[in-house]
Amino acid sequence: MGTVFEGDAAPAAAHSLLLKLVVVARLEAGERLGTLARRLKLRRQLLYDWRDRFRRGGADALRGPGRPRRPPASTMGVRDLGHARQRIAELERELIERRLDLDLLQKALRVQRLMDDADRPPRRLRPRGRP
Repeated sequence: MGTVFEGDAAPAAAHSLLLKLVVVARLEAGERLGTLARRLKLRRQLLYDWRDRFRRGGADALRGPGRPRRPPASTMGVRDLGHARQRIAELERELIERRLDLDLLQKALRVQRLMDDADRPPRRLRPRGRP
């Protein structure tokens, strides 16, 4: 199965934000709009629209209709903020535990390597000069 840039037609529902951003990035990089429209099997006017909307409002302007985004953290209630702080503290503790585990495993690996090196017989050195 090919990608949309290999000439496959993208169904109407596949006009995701990611696709729009990739198309706009390619246009801004200098790729010809007509060529890109033909390769993607999309209308040229649609690509013009995406490019113009992006230039006016950035990635947010390319978002389609649908469920509105969540409000920013500043509008969250005190209860939500307290819950978020509690979750952050839990994650920080978990991160510390994982770092300690990683440190312990690295030390064990070093010891194992030293033991493996001690168990190996010494390498024979070839005499210098002609064999």
